[in-house]
Amino acid sequence: AECLVRFARCLEEAKARLKLSRPATVSDWVAAYAGSLYQVDAAQLDLEQVACQIPPDGGILHAPLLDAREAYRSFADAMTRAFQEVVSREAWPASGRIRATQIFDREVRMPWQVGKRVAMFWVDALRLDLARRLMDMLGARHAPTLDAVCGQLPSITLVGMAALVPGAEVDFR
Repeated sequence: AECLVRFARCLEEAKARLKLSRPATVSDWVAAYAGSLYQVDAAQLDLEQVACQIPPDGGILHAPLLDAREAYRSFADAMTRAFQEVVSREAWPASGRIRATQIFDREVRMPWQVGKRVAMFWVDALRLDLARRLMDMLGARHAPTLDAVCGQLPSITLVGMAALVPGAEVDFR
């Protein structure tokens, strides 16, 4: 029940933020999701992890759980449609945002060449909320950073992972 309440609050806060300030560009959508909208996905994941422990009949939590799932699907669908409309108008990748093909040179090669130690996680389709949890687990000792990056299209593993290899920024095909 506590997870259901947390999820409902998180969803309502996200809806309120979108109502106050609707992202107008692809870059705005990326910033909005990376800034706070990802929290809806995190709350939904927490809810589903707890829901696995509820008996199949669900008891008194069955109907509220079904309602929460429907609310999440509806919110995710509305966000996806709005984002796709903006991408259709502007194109992809988002203007001013780092692209997947730029990651190796910017985040690994350049720091390494000036003597910095670099550790990087390259994970195909890692959800932002899970990446944030991983970053939190690494702690301040390692000074982790997390950046939203525009993936290479089409977003399939073969293409996405190829975009991350050394030299992809210059010779990706």
